[in-house]
Amino acid sequence: MKKTLTIIGAGWLASHFLNKYHDDFSSIITISRHEKEGIKSNKHLCFDIYKSKTIELPKTNICLITLPFSRQLSIPSDYTNAIKAILNKRNQYDTIIFTSSTSIYKRTNALIHESSELCHSERASALKDTENHILNQAKSVYILRLSGICGYTRNSMSKLQQDTIKDANHPVNLIHAIDINRVIFSLMNRTKIEKDILNVSCNDHPTKETYYTYLCKLFNLKPPKFTHSTSAYKKISNDKLLSSYNIHLTYPSPLTFEFNHE
Repeated sequence: MKKTLTIIGAGWLASHFLNKYHDDFSSIITISRHEKEGIKSNKHLCFDIYKSKTIELPKTNICLITLPFSRQLSIPSDYTNAIKAILNKRNQYDTIIFTSSTSIYKRTNALIHESSELCHSERASALKDTENHILNQAKSVYILRLSGICGYTRNSMSKLQQDTIKDANHPVNLIHAIDINRVIFSLMNRTKIEKDILNVSCNDHPTKETYYTYLCKLFNLKPPKFTHSTSAYKKISNDKLLSSYNIHLTYPSPLTFEFNHE
């Protein structure tokens, strides 16, 4: 039997998820601040969760939260409070999947696992508070800490047009949107009751200089200048995702990324 799905924050990533997987659900409810033309859902609700009062949502089997943590929020805890307000009924869903971020980790010049030290910034603290709250809202919960998202129209073109790219000797932590959505769909179809936090990142971490040089060749662009530094970096490990969940990435290295205009 097909499952029912709610997507909170149905933006760019969720639209690509639905383009591929919408036929695998019997009913889909999407929620965003803007009207979404052509989004493949049975019902789209348009409201601003930062301004709306508590809202009653229909019960579905799965809830996917892909709400970006906007850097325009002057008070980071507003993000946590908005999600708490919309998840106002515990056990409203059997499974919740939340797209968090690897920005939550501290830069330690080391390989970062899910148990690694977290950053102490206001944004990182708010993100961790959000994760903790969501972990208590369903029988099965998956917190996906995503590396930088690439693919489709996200091709770093604005970065390539800069005169200079700093920290060019640092490793990149990236993941293709196709692989994110494959991971999400795989987790939605697990039969176990479980709660987990997972890093979602490529296997390989070329330097910025190597990655952006690859993109310049791909798009036939003149490479910018590169400067190195001794500032701290981090390198995200996806070992847990691959070994415990039998995930195989379509794009294990950023040097295999493909892009289009969709």
